[in-house]
Amino acid sequence: MPVSVMIMEPHALAKLHSMEPGVFAQRGWSTRCSSTRLIHGRIQLYFSISGRQRVQCSATTPYQPSQPCLADTLPRVVLKGGKNKLFQGENRAVIVYPGAIDCVIGRPPPKAGDAVLLCNGERRVIGLGVINPESLYAVRIVEAFDRGVLPDYLSIDNIDAEDLVQRIIRTRIDHAIMLRQALSLPCWDDHGMGRTTAYRLINSEGDCISGLIVDVFDRVAVVSSSAIWIERRKPSIMEHILQSLPHVDRVVWRPSREMLEMEGMTPEELDALCENDSTTEQGSDAANVQQQQQQEAIVEEFGAKFHVAPRGQKTGFYVDQRDNRSFISQISKGKDVLDICCYSGGFSIQAARGGAASVTGVDSSQAAIDLAQRNATLNGLNNTCSFVKNDASKFMDESIDQKKQWDIVILDPPKLAPTRKSLTSARRKYESLNTKAMKLVKPGGLLMTCSCSGAMTQSHGEFTKVILSAARRAGVSATILHKRGAGGDHPINPNYPEGEYLSNYLVRIL
Repeated sequence: MPVSVMIMEPHALAKLHSMEPGVFAQRGWSTRCSSTRLIHGRIQLYFSISGRQRVQCSATTPYQPSQPCLADTLPRVVLKGGKNKLFQGENRAVIVYPGAIDCVIGRPPPKAGDAVLLCNGERRVIGLGVINPESLYAVRIVEAFDRGVLPDYLSIDNIDAEDLVQRIIRTRIDHAIMLRQALSLPCWDDHGMGRTTAYRLINSEGDCISGLIVDVFDRVAVVSSSAIWIERRKPSIMEHILQSLPHVDRVVWRPSREMLEMEGMTPEELDALCENDSTTEQGSDAANVQQQQQQEAIVEEFGAKFHVAPRGQKTGFYVDQRDNRSFISQISKGKDVLDICCYSGGFSIQAARGGAASVTGVDSSQAAIDLAQRNATLNGLNNTCSFVKNDASKFMDESIDQKKQWDIVILDPPKLAPTRKSLTSARRKYESLNTKAMKLVKPGGLLMTCSCSGAMTQSHGEFTKVILSAARRAGVSATILHKRGAGGDHPINPNYPEGEYLSNYLVRIL
C-alpha cells in the first residue's frame, strides 16, 4: 500500500541531493534513498522504508536552501565510467588525465587553478581537486574522500573554496615540517653525524602538494613551482613558510618555465613571471647576476660546508644525494677518487673529508668548477681536491688513453631521459658513459653510478641492464653492492610512483 510522506527539512534534502543517495534514520525506520531528482526547482526523492513493513514511497519538497554550500557551488569533473577503478581503493591515482574525463559541469567553466569536485561515473563525489583544462595534469587531486564519506566542509554554509584550498595547503606544509623534524632535519647538533642545514621541505606529490618543491638552505627557502594552481597561491605559500620556520628569513621563488609552459601559460605570461622572479625574495631586492654571491647561503651537511647558489642548477644544491655523499665519506680513506659531473663538488668534498688521498672533480660548466673550488677552500681541502673543466666523455676518453685509474669513480650525469619516449636514446648514452667509467676503476675498486631520470628508475630493472651491458663492453666483471635512492626527506607517494626518480648503484669492478 503506498505511503504518503512529507519531508519538512528542505535544506537537508538539498544537501542530500548535492552529495549522493544515502542512508538515514527517520522515526526508528531504516530509510534508504534510492535516487533523487531536481524537477522544476523541487527535490523529488524515491526511497524504501523498512521497519514493521517494507514499502516504496516518494516525497516532493521545495528546493530552498538558506545558503549555498560548497557541494552546491563548486564545478564538477565527471569521470568516464570505465575509469572509476583508477580513483578508488588503496591504489587510487592522484592525477586525472584528460582521457579519463567524461565532462565538466559548471557555469562559467572553471579556469586553470580553480577548485573542483571530482565525481565518478555515477556522479558521486569522490574527491576535491584543482583543474587545469590546458594541462596533461587535468585535475590534481587535493583530497580524496574515503569510501564516499564526504567531509563536513562540503555541506557547511558560507565556506569560500579558495580559503579551503589555502587551508589544505597550509596543513600539508605543517605536516611536511613535522616529518622533517622527525628525521632530525635540520640538525643543529655538532656531535654524532654533524650539523646538517640543507634538506628538502616539500617534495611535490610525496607531500601531497602536487607541483610544489621547497628546499631549505640554512636561512633560505628555495621554491620550485611547476603548476599554475601553485603560482596562484604564491603569496600565501611564501607567507606560511616564513611563519612556520623560525630559522628561515628569506624565500626565493623559482617558477619552472618549461613545466609552466606545458601547463598552458603563454610566452608573454612566462616572460613576466620570470622577469619578476628576481624580485620575489623576502628580505632582498637583488636584481642581477652580479649579486648572486651575495644571495648565496652557506650550508652544512654532516659537518661539511658548502656555498649554495639559490639560482644555480635545480634549486641550487642536490640535497637528494646527501646520504650517498655521506657514504662516500665513509669509504674514501686513503683512496684516489674521481668525481665525474661534480657540479659544486658535493661528492668530492665529502670524499676528501673522509680522508681520500686525492680527489679529482670534472664538470663541463666553468661556473660549477668555480663553485666547487670555492667549496674546497671553504673546507680547507685545496691540497686534496682539484677540479677540471672538461666534457665528461672527453675527459674519460683521454684518461683511458693515458691508462689512468682510480680506486673510486663517481658518475652522476644530468638527466638524460626526461620522458619515456627518450629512454631508448638515453639508454645508449648511459651505457657509453658507464663503459668508460668502468675502465677507469682499478681492479677491485668501486663505481658509484647514478641516474636522476625518472623514466630510467621506473623502468623495472633497466638501469641494472645498462650496468651489466656496460661491464661486458668494458671487459670487466661487475657486482652490484647496493641500490639506493634519495633520502627520507624525499618521500614518495605510493599512488604516484613517477615521484621515484633517483637511482644510485654501488658497483664493484674486477
